[in-house]
Amino acid sequence: MINEDEPPQAVIDAALKAAREGRAHGACAKSSRGAVVFSRTHGGIWGVGYNAPPAPFQCSGTEACRKSCGRLAVHAEQAAIVAAMPCFARLKLSPVEMVHVKIDEGGALVAGGPPSCEQCSKLILHAEISAMWLFEATPSDWCPHLDRAAVDCTLCQGEDCERCVRGVGDLRCEHDVLERHGTLPVVGGRWRRYTAEDFHRATLRNLGLGR
Repeated sequence: MINEDEPPQAVIDAALKAAREGRAHGACAKSSRGAVVFSRTHGGIWGVGYNAPPAPFQCSGTEACRKSCGRLAVHAEQAAIVAAMPCFARLKLSPVEMVHVKIDEGGALVAGGPPSCEQCSKLILHAEISAMWLFEATPSDWCPHLDRAAVDCTLCQGEDCERCVRGVGDLRCEHDVLERHGTLPVVGGRWRRYTAEDFHRATLRNLGLGR
């Protein structure tokens, strides 16, 4: 069964592996990213990439290099698309999707920000990739424990409590919002799927370049 709420775990793992390889090779001192082009129904993983300057250029790790990283490096998404080009030419199958990940210094997946790179978003749309997956930070107006808006969470709204046993019509308990969620873990981020067009529109909007 296809899980529409997040990418396949094998694809996530491949993107994380790419980002970790990039870090191990010193590809980019500023940020370690990985990306994968994949098809759920045809051919699995088509292309993998991480962010790095094009050979023979290398990341110097200097402040000047960090400041101009977005312009000097081939982005992970761009590298993955280039790696997938033989599959595009041979198969021309859709839908083809992409996953992008960011890792911390320990190599663990961390939540990133919203779409913000027009170089990648326009290429993704032009390459006819159908969807883009990002692991984004949980919005401030969402429940920090469950994947839903706080206004739709009965625990956030005080209508339910993991620490109390209450029936319908009972008065609200005295536990605070954190206590009401009991032992539910705090979620540091969530997977979000964009269509390629929506991804490009969101990027332009976030950069103040469009609506």
